[in-house]
Amino acid sequence: MMTTNMERALRRLLREGGRLSLPGRDGPIRIEVERAKASAELDISFALVAQGGWVVAQFGNWKSRDLYPEIAERLDQLTPDSYAATEVPA
Repeated sequence: MMTTNMERALRRLLREGGRLSLPGRDGPIRIEVERAKASAELDISFALVAQGGWVVAQFGNWKSRDLYPEIAERLDQLTPDSYAATEVPA
């Protein structure tokens, strides 16, 4: 389960591009996002989710709003459940 801070970091990464490293169940999770050069409809040209040297998911030519749920679903599977227990509802 992703925490609120992890969700915010992922949304920012999709908006700006770059790299993000998160703690994972079996080692650190690395997310890389490359933004498209022009302001095209498909604003993400490449995205990668990797853990422990293994590529978990790879995406090309997506809209950021469509890509967020796909990456979030993969991260929910890779992050430890203990993070969900430490989150305090507002």
